[in-house]
Amino acid sequence: MRLGNPSKLEVQRSYAELSAAGQSVLDVGANVGHFTQLCLDQNASKVVALEMNPTVFSSLRQNYDDAVELHNCAVTSWDGADSVVTAARYLRPSGIEVTGLGTVKEVNTGRLVRRFSRFTKETYDVQGKALKPFTEAVNIIKMDIEGSELDILTDAVFPQTVHTLFVEFHVRRYEDGEEKYQMCRQRLLEQGFDGELHHEKTGEAYGTLEANVTSPADYFCVRLTR
Repeated sequence: MRLGNPSKLEVQRSYAELSAAGQSVLDVGANVGHFTQLCLDQNASKVVALEMNPTVFSSLRQNYDDAVELHNCAVTSWDGADSVVTAARYLRPSGIEVTGLGTVKEVNTGRLVRRFSRFTKETYDVQGKALKPFTEAVNIIKMDIEGSELDILTDAVFPQTVHTLFVEFHVRRYEDGEEKYQMCRQRLLEQGFDGELHHEKTGEAYGTLEANVTSPADYFCVRLTR
């Protein structure tokens, strides 16, 4: 098992209220499986994990080849056709990949994220899939896909079986981020979702989704329930 060392405090802040026992879970942007492992530890009935980066996916598969349904793909739409898309990854001067920074949105809009400019950027092709088919009979969804959540959630209509969403929003790094956040917010509220927003690293609380008509920070996490 090779999960690395994410901040325990950050994990507690983001997923402290996770209750996965007996639940069907979809982990979108699974990385090497930190959230997946939390769900398995709580005896989730089923976990499906999606990860687009082939290098990271290799570690994910080594960790969970038998216990979890795994897909090496990028989520590129709510209900669109499958397609091959171009994604990016970033390398340190040493050649070691910076996991967690890969993104489809940044490549397709042609806008380099400034704070990543010190790294070497490489692009690769990956299978792009719609999210909707993965959500059937799912109860809990976690989504951390580096800005692409802004495009997916503007169109998403979740099945009534989905009662909890854990989402990390990446807003201000993109020119259309604020507009997309407001569209996502409205779409989620219309479906009965609401919850408290907070900064992943500092823990600063921003209030509810309903109260935050504009985005409170560059990136933030939220647990939404209905």
